[in-house]
Amino acid sequence: FACHKSTLPFKISAIFGTKKRTDVLPKRNFFVRIPYQPQYTQSSKRGYIREVTSLNNTNTNDSPSTMTRKGYEKLMAELVELRSTGRAEISRQLEEARSFGDLSENAEYAAAKEEQAKLETRISRLEFQLSNAKILDSSSIDASRVTLGTTVTIQDIINSQKFSYTIVGSEESDPKASKISSSSPVGQALLNKTVGDEVHVKVPRGVRHLRVMDISILS
Repeated sequence: FACHKSTLPFKISAIFGTKKRTDVLPKRNFFVRIPYQPQYTQSSKRGYIREVTSLNNTNTNDSPSTMTRKGYEKLMAELVELRSTGRAEISRQLEEARSFGDLSENAEYAAAKEEQAKLETRISRLEFQLSNAKILDSSSIDASRVTLGTTVTIQDIINSQKFSYTIVGSEESDPKASKISSSSPVGQALLNKTVGDEVHVKVPRGVRHLRVMDISILS
């Protein structure tokens, strides 16, 4: 599994959106950890490389990555957990799998290595995101218009339903928790709008006609 100077094209979709970007980056940048993991299976190597390439295209819409203090602390807590408890658990699984005998035909060992590859990929992603993070200063947010860090209440003009969304950076995007990325279709349409403004947003189900009802600052 040698490193080459050839290039590796890839595509990645924006979080909570459909925007795509294609880049060509040097393959040699992606092989930092693999030489020190000689027991990786071929499939886990491929999976590791495929996922780690996305690190070089993380958060292309707001770089350095902008996030709230709560979002930063949440990701940092996850990183600490994975570095300690996560790695310790993988080591335990690998040690147990080694006790089953021949590693070349050891399904438990191969499965543990796959999990190790996923764990290290997630750790690398978090390290990248946090090292490039810019903490949002809530005191500098202009609550008169929709910006990163504001919570906006909108009304669907067709059915009169109201929704509230917090506009965040792509790393914090969590639609189920009503946190949407500023680079998503809805987020982009709402940015810089003021109370009373109306927008049309193209979504998978069609086009939504929305009116901005209220803007507040994320607490």
